[in-house]
Amino acid sequence: MELPPSRHWLLPFHRSILHRLLPDDEELRDLLVILAPGLGLRRVVSTLLRVYARPQSLVVVVNASAQDVKGINHDLGTLGLGHNAIRDVHHHMSSKQRTDLYLSSGIISVTSRILVVDMLQKRIPTSLLTGMVVLNAERESPTSIESVIYISYTHLTQQPTTYGYS
Repeated sequence: MELPPSRHWLLPFHRSILHRLLPDDEELRDLLVILAPGLGLRRVVSTLLRVYARPQSLVVVVNASAQDVKGINHDLGTLGLGHNAIRDVHHHMSSKQRTDLYLSSGIISVTSRILVVDMLQKRIPTSLLTGMVVLNAERESPTSIESVIYISYTHLTQQPTTYGYS
């Protein structure tokens, strides 16, 4: 997978991080990235989402706040995907609406509570699920809902790729 061709978008250390995150020869990876505040974590996440944003693939972003989604959407617009590339799954949506949204593929932001229910109810097409990005990963524990999501994801998907960011 190739990084977007923008000379001014990423600093050299951002590119170094992304080269380590992108799998070589489709080897499977579950990775955690920890950056100090102010070092451009959102740029790394946005660029990685841009790389994985393809038709007929579904990338799920877990634990993104409204501010995170707004900022990442802005960054994805800068990278050529449009300023509304990430679609939100809300608690106001019916299960049918959520299923239709998952089937339409793309980048979807969802809370861990909704995602675990939808995964256990098999509303998410695992054949489309390309990757999962967990924001604020430092808050997770072995007994958290995200752990259940991760275990379900690795069992339901043939080639799971998970990225945790903090």
